[in-house]
Amino acid sequence: MLYPPQEGAPTTDEEWGALPEDSPYFVGPGIEELPADVRDTLADVPDGRLVELGERWAESDDDSMFRTDPPQLSELIAELRGLARRARDEGQSLYCWSSL
Repeated sequence: MLYPPQEGAPTTDEEWGALPEDSPYFVGPGIEELPADVRDTLADVPDGRLVELGERWAESDDDSMFRTDPPQLSELIAELRGLARRARDEGQSLYCWSSL
């Protein structure tokens, strides 16, 4: 899904549901706007929880992209928190890019 959607792109759940399984809309990278409550929750992570969250992310399932050193993850979370705070302060959203 592209954001903003290109002209003619499906815009409702019904339109998305009507697309064939081999539709080009289901192939390739996508960008998704994260809900404001996700942004705000990340922005409100206190300093005292960064180490704990880094450890929890490092312990996640084997296929996770977060399988790395907990201190590095704590630093990543702190950077994401800063991004979330700036977005919230400016009335902006956060977006997530993923390959499908």
